[in-house]
Amino acid sequence: MAEAACQFPSGSEEFLQNIFYRITTESSDSIWYQGFVFSLSTKEDKNDSKNNVLLFRVFPIKDELKEEWNLSEYGSN
Repeated sequence: MAEAACQFPSGSEEFLQNIFYRITTESSDSIWYQGFVFSLSTKEDKNDSKNNVLLFRVFPIKDELKEEWNLSEYGSN
């Protein structure tokens, strides 16, 4: 899906699963990797859990924004 949406050249579902797992287990909600940001957003409805939302986004950015946005890098830990 990420390949189709933003031309992310992974070709590997396992790679995207690893990124998703790392974001969900760390305090950071975004990770940078090879010019792309992988970001997880959540919204919880305390009144009705059926309305909870989980959004995993992938989008390209310029390398300069990595430092400006203070993004951690996938594979650096």
